[in-house]
Amino acid sequence: MTKNNDVLDAFKFIAALSVVGIHTFPSKSILGSDLKILARFSVPFFFIVSGYFLFKKISFREKEKDKKILFNYR
Repeated sequence: MTKNNDVLDAFKFIAALSVVGIHTFPSKSILGSDLKILARFSVPFFFIVSGYFLFKKISFREKEKDKKILFNYR
């Protein structure tokens, strides 16, 4: 993996732990309510990262498709 993906993987791991923390700590405890406030970033973070990689994958496919089309018409 590249360095950028390693950093994103580390953030995804932290976000995954945050999701687990949201579902396991009771919200009535002090730690649970503070954790919920801090961990609210995790689900939007997963959506943003998924969209980033999906866009990257789609744009790569389009470039490869464009190269094939241009090669056929030269």
